[in-house]
Amino acid sequence: TIAKNKVMDVNVKHAAQLAALNVARRSGSPRYKIAFEAKTSKELLTLLQDRDPAIRREVAEALRTFANADADTVGAVATALIDALDDADELARIAAARSLARFGKFSRVALPKLVGYLELENQALRKAALIALASMGLDAKSALPMIVTVAISPATENDAELRTFLAIALRAIGPDATTPLLAE
Repeated sequence: TIAKNKVMDVNVKHAAQLAALNVARRSGSPRYKIAFEAKTSKELLTLLQDRDPAIRREVAEALRTFANADADTVGAVATALIDALDDADELARIAAARSLARFGKFSRVALPKLVGYLELENQALRKAALIALASMGLDAKSALPMIVTVAISPATENDAELRTFLAIALRAIGPDATTPLLAE
């Protein structure tokens, strides 16, 4: 119960911080979903290296809010998120991949890592990779053979969400990209 109380204390602390940020925000500005959204990109990039995996996860989620920043910031954030795809914590890797979906062409460098996620049996990592690959559109064409391999695998039988993500990725990459695969 001590561990449960400690987790609950941390959750209460995070909820209180988030409430305080939302009360103090400028009128008309969007509500913060997580407390880290109130930090600058430089602060978040530093926190992405924190020892606590829960902080790295939240920071990876918050970094998606910088997808429309200036080109230097977008490049730095996308690079950090790509590096976070190798995080020791699975949930931090998932958060990084999902956030990369907001960076489109800036995330192309991650293509091999994302294809590697598709090769794993981990459905959560596969789904996160599919979201990021879909955001790349035709630039993710080289991932199609692996996407098709996942699509025809038994793993899709009982996972409607995975099938949905596969359909989104295939649609985003484009029908012209899949034509050569259909010919094979």
